[in-house]
Amino acid sequence: MIVKPLLKQSHHVIVSDDGDICIGEIPNVSQVIESPPNWVKDVLGKLDGKRTVPRIIKELVHENVGASEDDIYNFIGMFVVA
Repeated sequence: MIVKPLLKQSHHVIVSDDGDICIGEIPNVSQVIESPPNWVKDVLGKLDGKRTVPRIIKELVHENVGASEDDIYNFIGMFVVA
């Protein structure tokens, strides 16, 4: 897995009124996460390239966001590009 995951600043994160999250604004390239758990926003906010995955997990568990370590690790893993 990426050592310090970075969600590029050019990939704007937009939360719709119904709670869906859109990452990016380019048609057919952006990703939409429909009805994600509330903690997903918190994870995305920490993908700034400054923290390691274990650090992100530790911070979010300490902040009691309502996700398990495995949930967070697996979610971040969905962004790994081979």
